[in-house]
Amino acid sequence: MAYGFQQRDSNDNVVVDSSAPVQTISQIDSGLYITLYPSGFGTNTYTYNLPGVTSQTDLEDNYVFNRTDAGGWNVFGSERTHSVTYVSAGVVRFQWNGSCLTFLGSPRACTVFDAVPNTFDVYAIGKTI
Repeated sequence: MAYGFQQRDSNDNVVVDSSAPVQTISQIDSGLYITLYPSGFGTNTYTYNLPGVTSQTDLEDNYVFNRTDAGGWNVFGSERTHSVTYVSAGVVRFQWNGSCLTFLGSPRACTVFDAVPNTFDVYAIGKTI
């Protein structure tokens, strides 16, 4: 983030104030719909082309993945850890590392019914791409 300054006129009124941190945000994609499966069943990754991303640090510092849906629901229950990781220049991967549980919280085998649909809007913060 960059910090600026205040400029005052002859009556000591602020005419330019850039003393607050300023960030720009631009939308890259909207309505990105993906379905993730728990680890141990099917494909639990989704590869996404993200122009401009150069590293994991760059991804974490300059991009926002805003989930716009209520998320998936399945009849059994699961432990979910979703992540977005850098793969290579311009490519990131969504992944679900999770296990599946019974109603009582005991581990069980995952099935196709544990798939979780997700919808995201993707933004870049303060970065020209």
